Amino acid sequence: MTFANLLNTTCSIKTVTQSRDAAYGVTKTEAVRYTGVPCRLDGASGGEYRGDNRITSKATHKLFMRTGYNVNVKDVVVCGGKSYEVLLVIDAGGHGHHVELALELVQ
Repeated sequence: MTFANLLNTTCSIKTVTQSRDAAYGVTKTEAVRYTGVPCRLDGASGGEYRGDNRITSKATHKLFMRTGYNVNVKDVVVCGGKSYEVLLVIDAGGHGHHVELALELVQ
């Protein structure tokens, strides 16, 4: 079975930016960066995830996808009508073959 056969759904990836409004409040804006990204979304098995010089144990889900997408911590992944915040971006296996995202359900 190839890696592509394991990618059983698609997602969208949004970039979140923050700016100050006139009353010095914070306004968040989401901009869609990618749509129709082939991926696989699974529940997190618990424990710690390590990557990008960070460690997290808050992950509720993990997402696998091909490399070639510019995904950053704090981006939002939308899959199956639910939103997830990216906690970590991990080069799975360390060979640039695919990326694993540690996610936290936010909606």
